[in-house]
Amino acid sequence: MAFHNKRSKNAEEEAAIILGKYLEGVVHPYGDYNAIDWWVEKGGQMWAVAEFKNRRVKHDQYPTLYISLRKWTMLQLAALSGVRPLFVVNFTDGLYMLNLHSAPVSKLFVHRRRTQRARNDTEPMLEVPVDMMEKIDNA
Repeated sequence: MAFHNKRSKNAEEEAAIILGKYLEGVVHPYGDYNAIDWWVEKGGQMWAVAEFKNRRVKHDQYPTLYISLRKWTMLQLAALSGVRPLFVVNFTDGLYMLNLHSAPVSKLFVHRRRTQRARNDTEPMLEVPVDMMEKIDNA
């Protein structure tokens, strides 16, 4: 959350509330500069870890979505303890969730941002199929 503007921060907080209600648990944010955004408590136990993305397109505009290899790896490492690795995305037409254990990820590639300001922002990415995501709100 260190680099968010107010609108992005509000969207993330609202999504955490919706996710918590949907899972019947409590969504806790990790601190700034953490590789992933949330951990989910359910029944007094850690139940899941989650990465959140906010996108300004409808969920079906593109067939895949990117997640950085670094974030995917952190989710998978946490999942070794028995928790679920969740990818939560706020599209313009609703909030969607995917358990990464059930999703085939493909096409590892290097992504470079196109803006001059961020030209050194380069990172390995994975593609995630959007059609496997489950809508978890009524937007």
